[in-house]
Amino acid sequence: MVGVGSKCRSRYWVKIRDEEVVLGETNSPEIAEFHIPEIKLVGECTNQTGPYTEDWFLCLCDESGWLEIPVEADGFSDLLDELGTRLGFYQKLELFNSADFCSRIIWPVDCVGAPLFQYRLKWWHFTVNQSYSTIAKGSLGL
Repeated sequence: MVGVGSKCRSRYWVKIRDEEVVLGETNSPEIAEFHIPEIKLVGECTNQTGPYTEDWFLCLCDESGWLEIPVEADGFSDLLDELGTRLGFYQKLELFNSADFCSRIIWPVDCVGAPLFQYRLKWWHFTVNQSYSTIAKGSLGL
């Protein structure tokens, strides 16, 4: 796995523009925006799709959903530094060795380390349902 801030080119890029986190694909228009003042939780998650595609993400969450930003996206280190400054958190990511479905909250401070998501395997469809954990729902007021 390529580390955070590596010099390898990702197929994704991310940046902050005014009050928005903007995610895009290389040679493509923007694919997602997330309004920074609406962020209620920040976390990280992994899945089983690596090493062939992105499998480690920073998650920006609000009451209506979340945005998954690949950790290997171009501009990710700058984004993490800026979000840490704006939201007031120490941006330590810890799931780099996970090869399975895993998640944890990294902000707000009173929830650090708690699971961000709960995963339910639907074995008859070979799919996984990902939804907010009980702790995340409480922090979001859901």
